[in-house]
Amino acid sequence: MSLSDFFNFFRREKNSKDTAKERLKFALVYDRLNLSAETVENIKREFIEILKKYLDIDEEHLDFRIVNEKNETAIVANIPLKVPRKKS
Repeated sequence: MSLSDFFNFFRREKNSKDTAKERLKFALVYDRLNLSAETVENIKREFIEILKKYLDIDEEHLDFRIVNEKNETAIVANIPLKVPRKKS
């Protein structure tokens, strides 16, 4: 999956075919890295726990993925922060 695919993932509505295709891509990346879904979830959970020590994050809207582009693998995380609104 390319980084452009990753960002396009957020821009369009998905049908069940697109969702299945995305899941297959992630499964292939995890397989190439020899990571189980459980291991990826553990990495995600621990990463979030560390961030929560220092930041107020919006866990409901976060996105955490392992992507592969041009034979390079990366962890990509989109983690919205809860920021209090300034009083006027």
